[in-house]
Amino acid sequence: MLTAICILVALAGLGLSQTLQCATVPEGCDAGPAYEETLQRAIQRFSTNSVYGGRPGVFASSISQTGTLAQISYSCNDGSVPPPLLGSTAQDLLSRILTCPNRCGGISLAGNSRCGFGALIATNVDAENCFARAIDLTPENTQPTVKPSADGFVSRGCRTDSSNARALTGGSADEPGMTVERCVQLAQRFRYAGVEFSRECFWGNDIASGSSETAADQCNMPCGGSLLDVCGGDHRISIYENTTWTPLPPPPTTVPSVGSFQNRGCFIDFANGARVLRADSSTQEGGNGMTVEKCVALARDAGWRWAGVEFGSQCFVGNTLRGANSAPAGDCSVRCAGNPGETCGGGNRIQVYEDTDWKDPTLEELAALIRRYHVAMSAARGLLDEAEKLLTEMASSANGKRMMKRQSGLLQGLRNRFTPVRVELEEIAMTSTRNVGRYVQLDIDNPGAGLRLDAGDYRTWQQQAQEAPRAFRNVETNLDRLLAGELSAAQVVLIVRSALVAYGPVLALGAIPVGIGFFFGIIILIWQKLFPSTSNPNPTAPSQTTSQPPDATPTPVVLLMADGTTQQDYVAVIEEIVKMNSIIITRINYEKVELRALTADMTDEAIDAMLANPKVATLSRRIQADPEGRPGDSRLDRREPGPAAGTNESIPSSLHKRALTLPGNFGHFIQSGPLFDDDDPTNQAQQNGPPFHLSWLTALWTMTGLGGSNNARRYAFNDYIYDPNPPANQVRVYVLDSGTRATHREFANSPFSISYNAMQEDLRVRGDEDKDGHGTCMASCVGGQYSGVFKHASLVPIKILETGNNPPWLDHVIRGFALVEFDMLSAQMGVMSMSIGFPRDRLRLRESQAPNSYDPFTHLLPRLPGLKVVPVASTGNNAERGEDLGGYTPRRNGGTNTNLIVIGAADQNSVRAHFSNYLDIGGRGILTGYANGVDVVCAGHTQDNQYRREDGSSPATAQVAGLVALMLARGEWTVLNAKDRLISEARRLKGANFPPVAILPMPNPKTILGNEGLRVAIDQLVTCVPEVNQGGDSTAVQPAYTTPNKNMFADVISTTALANLPTTAEPSCVFPPATRAPHTPVLGP
Repeated sequence: MLTAICILVALAGLGLSQTLQCATVPEGCDAGPAYEETLQRAIQRFSTNSVYGGRPGVFASSISQTGTLAQISYSCNDGSVPPPLLGSTAQDLLSRILTCPNRCGGISLAGNSRCGFGALIATNVDAENCFARAIDLTPENTQPTVKPSADGFVSRGCRTDSSNARALTGGSADEPGMTVERCVQLAQRFRYAGVEFSRECFWGNDIASGSSETAADQCNMPCGGSLLDVCGGDHRISIYENTTWTPLPPPPTTVPSVGSFQNRGCFIDFANGARVLRADSSTQEGGNGMTVEKCVALARDAGWRWAGVEFGSQCFVGNTLRGANSAPAGDCSVRCAGNPGETCGGGNRIQVYEDTDWKDPTLEELAALIRRYHVAMSAARGLLDEAEKLLTEMASSANGKRMMKRQSGLLQGLRNRFTPVRVELEEIAMTSTRNVGRYVQLDIDNPGAGLRLDAGDYRTWQQQAQEAPRAFRNVETNLDRLLAGELSAAQVVLIVRSALVAYGPVLALGAIPVGIGFFFGIIILIWQKLFPSTSNPNPTAPSQTTSQPPDATPTPVVLLMADGTTQQDYVAVIEEIVKMNSIIITRINYEKVELRALTADMTDEAIDAMLANPKVATLSRRIQADPEGRPGDSRLDRREPGPAAGTNESIPSSLHKRALTLPGNFGHFIQSGPLFDDDDPTNQAQQNGPPFHLSWLTALWTMTGLGGSNNARRYAFNDYIYDPNPPANQVRVYVLDSGTRATHREFANSPFSISYNAMQEDLRVRGDEDKDGHGTCMASCVGGQYSGVFKHASLVPIKILETGNNPPWLDHVIRGFALVEFDMLSAQMGVMSMSIGFPRDRLRLRESQAPNSYDPFTHLLPRLPGLKVVPVASTGNNAERGEDLGGYTPRRNGGTNTNLIVIGAADQNSVRAHFSNYLDIGGRGILTGYANGVDVVCAGHTQDNQYRREDGSSPATAQVAGLVALMLARGEWTVLNAKDRLISEARRLKGANFPPVAILPMPNPKTILGNEGLRVAIDQLVTCVPEVNQGGDSTAVQPAYTTPNKNMFADVISTTALANLPTTAEPSCVFPPATRAPHTPVLGP
């Protein structure tokens, strides 16, 4: 039997290629077909689609019930590893051995005579121990594996595929001997290659969305040409990605239009003096080279009618298309040097664009443009004169190196006026230059007679029209450097004087030309050439005259569009204004905000036209708000000791560790650091806390009737209790002021994610910078962690002024309203806090104007309820000069039938502060109520740990804004009833019986004497109910409020103090005497 096994191995590799060698061996291979069935079963053990070989020794056997054993081996006679082949191939080869007489023998592989199959049959094997482990042996197949990479392609896994919707659609191949290498070779120009079903290859740049990733073992079929590698499966594709692939750029496209320039096709062009366009040309090569847009800009800026691009990098312009013969569009297919996605003509082919707005200007149209240019130049010259005067004063003053606040404010205001004039100057200089160039009629066939300008005039105009805005911009830039401290006033004034020399004197258009050595000179010269008789600048209408620029200075105005007007209406109004020799200074026009306004320097003609235009809501003189004043500046002589209003106190972090613990009076702060004033750093004192204005709001510090009006008492309560939990509703509080110091510790728990600067047109300019301090103080009164009423307020600073010495302009406030509307697009509810007042009479442009035609707030305020915003405004601080609430806006728009809340200032004794405006000559109920506005402690603006004291109706207004926001956030008030609820709560909790105040002598003053306004109150976590004794008299009160959450005070008192807080709160809630001594804040230790 051992002999038979050796013969079996030897037979596997004998003979020539695919040569069959039959064998006769005793005990099996000598009985003819008697044992054929046993051998056939052994052959069938090779699975048709499985791979065999590629590993040492492959054996198969089958034993019959009679003890006959058929054995098969696949091996090589030199000991090498037999190559892989499919089971179907093995079956084909072995079936040939069945043709041998004794069904035994060997056959070699095609092309490999060293390796092959051998088959033997043995009988009586039951007694042979050597066969005990070889009976019924199934051959072990070889599993193909995924090739990780091939020729720069890497495997990307197995995906589903369908014959109806292929994963890759760029191309395909079907080859019996397919391999991964062959497939990626076919797909070299594509991003993806995929092999499938052993023999199929697909490729493409994108994988279809219908193909999804699947398990790796679902791609299990061997490649037809490489059986040890996986080539997908049945409807499964093995994906490979080309790591060196870069997408081919799409074919270039022809730009159809650029602005008013439209594509007119492709034309034949030659360089031998027969150019289609001949007036001017430019060549720009390289990555930043020529584009259609650059060529069109060259033509547009110089006033040419035609622009043409050629051979990728060339541009030609002109007013006449000469000898133009059309060419096929495909001839203009060369990529632009500066943009490969665009076509820029071709070789001797020009791609032409025509300005559809171009026309020869009439003399009348040219006159209007020159007048507009003259107005812009005059405005620029006027600002240069103002700058020269102010800078000369600053340079010569004793403190020229350190600008005084007044001068700094004036300089900043002057600088802000430069930008709109410069923008208008640049625009009209370009427009007028373009049209003067057209009127010269360069490069126009058959131009006609009567030309009054030559090319030299045009070139001079063009040069100086470029220099005038450039000189003006240079002054603007150096003013910025002066404000930043980089230059001195003496240095900048020299730059201004140089510009003044270049501009020359302002001459009327009808003046006698005195040369063209300065900017105004060329304007006058061109005017004289066009209109030799200044009384008749329109030769087409001899009987008519065209008005000259008015001698009077144009009036700065603010225009507000009416509700319901469209963007088209807005553009039409602007165009009408410009036609009347007026200059648009700024535009207020934000996407998705239906509030549009503008500022302009208007002629009388334009003002009259706009007053009659139904699309215009209001037309107002552009003015600054009235300075509200800082009433505490002169208060030291009346209340000692105490710092002046606006005083700053540095409160370091150690303040939080030095709180004294007194039940019902926690938060008594002692400050050992210096107390300093902006102007007098030697003024030292110390501060108490918590801030009195918060306990003033608390309902327990009040005066109301318990058990009848005769038993009126004041309650004393020294704490401000607030809910530490964030409310259900989000409410944003918009503080229209001088900006806010966002890094102050007051706002550590509520950083400003949003802020705006209404002094700038760009929405990206933030308002979280404060050079004055007033805005920071107001924001902290609204939502500061120490001074704020609403600790969870979402504060949105909107900067409308730089410093109190330079009050806000009307248009900046209107822009602030527009920014509120813009921001409310993403908010639930809002409150607006503003402390501004514009004298109503100064807004009026014509005596005949009705108030609602020049007061923009009569139109702006009614918009707010629809936006879910509650407005809160101050009364102002000029009561001692008899100021009427009805004389200033926006406060004049308050009253019983409006949504505007108007707040005045009361002192610690709940008496109206002497400075707080209250007169209501019209008797319209403008004043809503009072909050504490004396000795209000709020955040400072020069250090992050600094606090200050502030007097005025402004901090009172900010507190009420915080209170309204708090009630809206809790859902207890609504936007529509907030004012009514504020009034009813004030009346319920604090009554209306307050000590009378002194009324200034006024002729028949229509004002409420004594009870001139309610005192606002908060009654959310603290209530106080009367405790009735046996006699039935209300002699004491019983506190009833939520036990304070110790965590809410962690930011203002020490850890020790927190530990000493009572579990059940027992605040001071008693009846003091009916007549109480005036409250004097304790400022010492």
